[in-house]
Amino acid sequence: MTPGDSGKLISGNILLPGEVLHGGQVLLNGDGLIVCVDCDCSDEAGADTATAIVCPEGAVSPGLIDAHNHLSFANASPHAFTSERYEGRHDWRVGNDGHTQIPTIGNASAAQKQWWFVCPTARTATTPPPTGPWPPRRRRAPRTTD
Repeated sequence: MTPGDSGKLISGNILLPGEVLHGGQVLLNGDGLIVCVDCDCSDEAGADTATAIVCPEGAVSPGLIDAHNHLSFANASPHAFTSERYEGRHDWRVGNDGHTQIPTIGNASAAQKQWWFVCPTARTATTPPPTGPWPPRRRRAPRTTD
């Protein structure tokens, strides 16, 4: 991440309906509105001063809201593997039926939650939810040197 202003320029594999922009970009303005989804948003106003977030192996879904995300556990490490078999989540959550309870700590900071939401490396990333519609993506002609 390269710090900038309150805008965000997110680079990664941009997931669009029926298409993936490998190495594409999403630009959010300071209000969190998506203002560009394209192969290259660098010509858009605010792109040069926005905080740059690069997720080279990540998938970015502009405008997708992940409604099932436990952000408070963003800082939790995986539990050590054992041979114990749990039949249901309450077996490990509260130790039902004589099982070993696995402690869970959901105390991620606001910054950890934001980073997990915007650019995780091990799962699909989502951008902050927009507060308005984003414009249709424009195709740009390849740049030439002649």
